[in-house]
Parts: sequence; structure tokens; C-alpha cells
Amino acid sequence: MTIAHLGSKTGQQGGPAGYLAQLARAFGAYGTADHVVALPPRGPSPALAPVQPSANSAAQQWLRRVRSSVAGPPTFYRPSTADINTPGGKVDELMSGSWSAMQADVAASVATAVAANTEVLFAHDAAAAETALAQRQPHQQVWLFLHTPMPIALYLTWCWGVPERDWQEVAQLPDVLSWNARELDVIGRVDKVLMPCPESVDELVKGDRRFATALSRVEFLMTGAAAPPRQWPDLSRTELRQRCGLPAAEPVGLYIGNAQPYRGFDRLLDALRAMPSRTDVPGIVAVAGPAIDTLPLISRVKALGPVGHIADLLAASDFVINVNRFSLFDLSTIEALDLGCPLVLHAGGGNLTFQRLGAGAAMIPDLAARSIADALTVAFQWTDAERAARAAASRHCYDEHLSLRHLRDRHVALYDSSAMHVAVQG
Repeated sequence: MTIAHLGSKTGQQGGPAGYLAQLARAFGAYGTADHVVALPPRGPSPALAPVQPSANSAAQQWLRRVRSSVAGPPTFYRPSTADINTPGGKVDELMSGSWSAMQADVAASVATAVAANTEVLFAHDAAAAETALAQRQPHQQVWLFLHTPMPIALYLTWCWGVPERDWQEVAQLPDVLSWNARELDVIGRVDKVLMPCPESVDELVKGDRRFATALSRVEFLMTGAAAPPRQWPDLSRTELRQRCGLPAAEPVGLYIGNAQPYRGFDRLLDALRAMPSRTDVPGIVAVAGPAIDTLPLISRVKALGPVGHIADLLAASDFVINVNRFSLFDLSTIEALDLGCPLVLHAGGGNLTFQRLGAGAAMIPDLAARSIADALTVAFQWTDAERAARAAASRHCYDEHLSLRHLRDRHVALYDSSAMHVAVQG
């Protein structure tokens, strides 16, 4: 078959660009068998903060964190309740702009694929799939892989429009429901809809029950990945912790990501405030991603900011924390498994898949601050033998299910079965 994955770039990040970057690595290493696969070009690497900020910038960050801890986080413009409850109002404006931007992002790759008579236009969001459906020729198929762990209108409106609001309130806004209907229409019209695992379906249904019917025909294409290369592979663990700005003799849990509300970072901070003192239970959480000066001053938080040495941080840490309110099947968790990291995971969505596959994961039953605090208290007190056993389980899980070779083989098997089906029909 000939397959074109739609997009403008790949990149070392989450979402479609990160997924396509991993797929490019997988095909580069193991080939595409008898298929011809087009992928977007690799985008530029994002600018990242230095490992250790200058004394002046560190002081300014500390002052901003003190101000935030005393006065609370800064306030930004938010649309009023009336604005977001008005059909065709602010939410529709946000969604229209975002949807158009996503379609502009894939316009060139769609046009190229259609002109080249590519058999499969492989979209990685509903907006891209809608564009492909409108432009494809009769013999061309459109496939859609869903990357957001919730309906896209809920994700964009909640995380970028009104992040302080409860997601269940946002999910019922009239424009969110109407844009969900548009996404559902696209899902209903594509030739194939794909997701990484059965547990991830539950997350979209949680956001809007109508997705249960739309996804009854979903096929599962489990993700694989590889951790980025180590920047300092020859350093000892003590030297590595020093280079990464982590304490040498205290347990370290690592949070990787952003502070968008679906990530549950607010619940993690609440949990850290509720924990026993570091004298009674030593341990800190290193936070990689959010800007340093946006984080409150909490004894157990080591703010790292945006960093480029993720693999080294994973290797230097004792476990990785994921407290997502909605969870698809995070690439960062697979990268942690590649490096043999124990995990502490909220028991929901794709995190349950990692548990089912045998990862060395301790599961948090819910996102109550007390539940997270209890799980971290236990993880901080794991013995060396307990950590080693979980690390071995994580690496075994990766080797058996989630490597780049698995990702490549699953894609090739999908293409093979589809080509055979087309041949039989022909």
C-alpha cells in the first residue's frame, strides 16, 4: 500500500508530532516492508531552559515563586459564564480558530497525498481527517488515529479556555457538545478509526457518552516508542543527580509534562502539601516541564522548568509519577519503561493498560490528595530491592510490548491486512 501520514512536522513532544517522530524512528530502523509510507519532515527542536539557570535568573524565579505562594497564581482573562454558555459564543470562536489552524497545518500534506494517488490518507486529528475526506478521490481511504484522551472540544475549551473550571461543567457547554457532534461526524465517515488500547476508549466516553457508539468499530494500534538518547551516559548515578540538580541521598519521584488541568498537577501539589515532613519521610518530586516561576514554593517540589535531558532525568530518578485525570497512552510513560523506571500511576484510561501489560507500577485508586499522598509515601519508602523489582518489571514490559520494533510491526501488520482486504474486494 501507499500511506501518507498527514501533518507538517514531527518532533520530540507529545501528541501527533511526537507519535510521528517515533514512527519515523521505527520505520528508519526496521523498514516498511512492501509499503510506501510518507511522513512529515522533522521540525526544529524547541528552545529549552539551561540545566542550571544563572544566579540572577534563579533569584528572579525564586522571587516570583514567593509572590505566587503568597498571593496565589496570576489571574488571566477568562470569558464570563454567560459568554461560554451562549451558543455560537466564545467557545465556538475558540474552536473555529483551532480547527482552522489544524486544517491549515495539514493542507500541504493532504494536497500532496491526493495528487500522488496515495491509497491511504492517515490523519492524526479529526480536523485533518475532515480535510482529507473533503479532498480525497473515490479510491482513497481516510484513516483517523485519535490522540487526545477526551473529545477535542472538551480538551481545547477546558485546557486552553477555562482551565480553572471543573471539566464536567465544561463538557456540558452547548458549543462543546456541538463541536463534539462535528468530531463524531468525522469519526463516522472515515474508513478506519484507530486508538492505542481499549482502556483509552473509556476516557472519550467519559467526556461524552455519544463516543461509545461512534467508537464501537474502533481498531487498536498500540503505541511503541524509545527514550531519547542520554546526554550524559557515562556519569555515575551520584554525578548524574548532581548534573540534573537533584539531591544525592533522597528518593526522587519525577513528574514530566505540563500543568494543563487534565494532567492532575494541582492534585499532586495538594498531595505533597498533605504528606508527612521530609524528616519523617524523605523524598522530593522533580517537576520537568512547567516554568519554574509558575510553581509554588513547596518543600518537596524541585522545579526544573523545561528541560532537554529527559532521558538523564529518568535515569536519575527513583520512579515516575502520572496523575492524569484523563489518560490515553502516554509516550513519556513508554519512554520511562524503556529506561526501566518504576511508575506511580492514577488507575484510569491507558494507565490501566500499562498495569495490564505488567509494568512495574503502583496504582493510585483515585485523585484525592490523600490517596496520592499515601501512594507517594509508600513509594518514597521502597527498599532498594522493591525498586529494583519494579524497574525490572518495567523494562520487561517494554521489551515484550512497547519497543520501536513493536510499533513498526503493528503498523506493517495493519497495512498488510488492509491491502489484503482491498485485494479481495478487487
